[in-house]
Amino acid sequence: MVVVEPSLLAAEKSRPVTWPWPDAASPSLKSLADDAFRLHHCAKASEQKKLDMLLRRAITVGIEDWRRGRVDDRSIDKVLDGIDGEDV
Repeated sequence: MVVVEPSLLAAEKSRPVTWPWPDAASPSLKSLADDAFRLHHCAKASEQKKLDMLLRRAITVGIEDWRRGRVDDRSIDKVLDGIDGEDV
């Protein structure tokens, strides 16, 4: 357990925030915002690609099941009732 004395906490709060890079190499706020936007865009694109792959896989499985005759002609309500244990 770490206990911080109030005087040390006050000294820490009054110390200016410094970036992890030297002042000469510090980026502008615009470049920081650009980098953050780029990273966000890449993360969203990656997530969308993953969702697209999952959807394609599900559609492919559905088409293969249809071709092999493994199609259920019951309504969605009847299928859900069967899952809940209420066989209709």
